[in-house]
Amino acid sequence: MRAAVTSRLVASLMACALAASIAAVVSSGSARAAPPAQNDSDPASEPESDDPRALGCEEHATLAQCIARCTKGGPHCDALGKRICAEGSVDECQVACDGGNAHACYALAQIYSAGTRAHPDAARVGSLLERACDAGDVTACWHLGIGRLCGTFATRARTSTGIDSLERACSLSRAGQPGMGGPDCSYRPATTAKLEEVMWLGQDSVAGGDACDVLARLAPKRAAPVFERFCAASPEADDERPLEPCGRLADLAPGSALPLLSARCAKDSVDACALVVALADKLPRAVDAGTKRAALRRLCDAYAERRESSQVDYCGRLKDMRGSSP
Repeated sequence: MRAAVTSRLVASLMACALAASIAAVVSSGSARAAPPAQNDSDPASEPESDDPRALGCEEHATLAQCIARCTKGGPHCDALGKRICAEGSVDECQVACDGGNAHACYALAQIYSAGTRAHPDAARVGSLLERACDAGDVTACWHLGIGRLCGTFATRARTSTGIDSLERACSLSRAGQPGMGGPDCSYRPATTAKLEEVMWLGQDSVAGGDACDVLARLAPKRAAPVFERFCAASPEADDERPLEPCGRLADLAPGSALPLLSARCAKDSVDACALVVALADKLPRAVDAGTKRAALRRLCDAYAERRESSQVDYCGRLKDMRGSSP
């Protein structure tokens, strides 16, 4: 059974165009025999069924179903990279990484940093993180950037190369994740962090946000264009743009943020209106009275319509402005 699962993994990764190095493994005989043809009655060969186990690769699907989904590419192959490293051997994880699966390379870096399934090797971890980052893994870019910045991974120009990786992590996350500020060593770049500290820092949900926070603090001139790009970007289909990049841009370059926030406020984004008012309070000369008044009116109307109270009395502030009434 294990041989069949492994061979189907290799076949699936090849079908996902991940197979330059995997093909070499197969031709050398180190991979198992090719999988049998799928049977239409086999649940694993019907990934479009209503069975919840066949609809994803992480929680409910079997490994065989996950492999079947990966033949179509997309996030299922990403999840497969994680699962084969968790459920398979280190060698099988290496095969997936060599095939170009970013998440497998990141999982393999975790294996070599933990030292439970393989001997700890900081240089190898750094190399694997670089491969995963280049292939688009946000969390790998975050760990690589902090590891370079904090001297964990040997590099000639630790600050500049670390910032390069952090900028990529921030960009890959579209600057839309909240952050927790970054580790202590990012506040004192001359200090050195141990491998286990670097690999422990951050979670998938905040890695991009942490990268944006550290980038803004250490290289604001490089961070501002990233924030502006994603603040101004068109929303994804059926999804709203997060306001996080706009808030970050307002902290670094309020003059660039104001027109973008004003436009979003005009489209009934209450949070954007609140940021416009906050900017007006912070930089009264930068925000004209008409823009501030319009933002206050939208906020006042929005909370009145919802019959909700806010921490700020927007209607009262609107009434206080000359020539206005709530």
